[in-house]
Amino acid sequence: TGFETTGGGLMDYDNIRAEIKVRLETISSPQAFVSVYDYVPDFLTPPCAIVVPSNNAITFHEAMGTVAAGLATCRFDIVVAAQRFESTANQELLNDYLVTVPTALEADQTLDGEAKNVTVENARNYGPINFADAVFLGVQFDLSVIA
Repeated sequence: TGFETTGGGLMDYDNIRAEIKVRLETISSPQAFVSVYDYVPDFLTPPCAIVVPSNNAITFHEAMGTVAAGLATCRFDIVVAAQRFESTANQELLNDYLVTVPTALEADQTLDGEAKNVTVENARNYGPINFADAVFLGVQFDLSVIA
């Protein structure tokens, strides 16, 4: 799961994903997530966050060199889900996560030594989301990690 990078280190996609989970687990405001998943679970227990590889998961050759020697950009969709019942209260919860999730993700730019830069690019798809035959309120954050 890893390959050499320009810094001589090893980019490990699983470790990057696990460190993103660690960052999300530091969130305590507006409340801590019941669960943070670094895999796509079979069901959700909200409020929760899921670290999902995006459709364009890795861009290689971000710097000169071979795949093994160059920088790569890893992209993730961070999905935050809340209950859809009591919609006003849960929309307020999501609104607060719009600030605390990016702040937590960008607080450690190296993801404990696994990356060179972490950027939350935007929040989108705010509203109802379908997951495992259930409907939740959710928002998706687009995260880029240069490793």
